[in-house]
Amino acid sequence: MWRIRGAGLIALVLATQRPDMCRSLVLIEAPSVTVHLEIPPKPLQLLKLFLSNPKLAFAIAKLGAGTFGPAEKAFRKGDDKAAIAHFGRGVLGDRAFDGLSEERYQQVWDNRGPDRAQALYHGFPDLRNVPLSRVTMPVLLLSGNSSPVVFRRLNDALADRLPNAIHRIIPNASHIVQEDAPDEVNAQIAGFLKT
Repeated sequence: MWRIRGAGLIALVLATQRPDMCRSLVLIEAPSVTVHLEIPPKPLQLLKLFLSNPKLAFAIAKLGAGTFGPAEKAFRKGDDKAAIAHFGRGVLGDRAFDGLSEERYQQVWDNRGPDRAQALYHGFPDLRNVPLSRVTMPVLLLSGNSSPVVFRRLNDALADRLPNAIHRIIPNASHIVQEDAPDEVNAQIAGFLKT
């Protein structure tokens, strides 16, 4: 299965710019950090986020220091293998990353370009001033319960800002929720689309 990196973020941007084109929206752990901060974040922005939403700020800071920082350094040195390990462990969690099949790891390796772009801070649109209130269609936000906490925090924050959003946590799933729990994801989406 091929994944488009950041597809949830692209869908969110589309919904803010052209809400007339979206009847409903399903976002699976969209990397919506730039709703809150620039990438890379400026210290004052991070401080303000710590004051308004300390749990989210801590989760983002942890992701930056433990994942993006080491991955960026490794990519800049040309050590893609180490960079992918840092990035994969930070985004998937150690257990899910270590559990990738050889074939699935090869897909990650073959598609490391978008991971490199993310780790080097390319391609994240600044959404801090985007009117999320325009996203009035029903929105389903999905998170994996075994995924790094930052994704649940980001989805919680989106659910608070989007007028018609619900957030569901999928059991026994990492960041690759649709791969870890396809039946539950399909059931959640089918139920959501029926309402």
